Amino acid sequence: MSFTVYTIEMAYAQMRSLQEQANRSRARQVLAARRRERAPHASRRAVPAGVSDESGRR
Repeated sequence: MSFTVYTIEMAYAQMRSLQEQANRSRARQVLAARRRERAPHASRRAVPAGVSDESGRR
């Protein structure tokens, strides 16, 4: 029977990976919040020809 050796370097690499993933998620949340803040202003723009509702569908 063989055992997989889990080294401290592997643990640090996993931890760094999880931190990077959390940072990317946090950055996306900030961008989404900024977009929501700007959304009321976006509705003041002219509606393109052929668009019948605010969802952009025809």
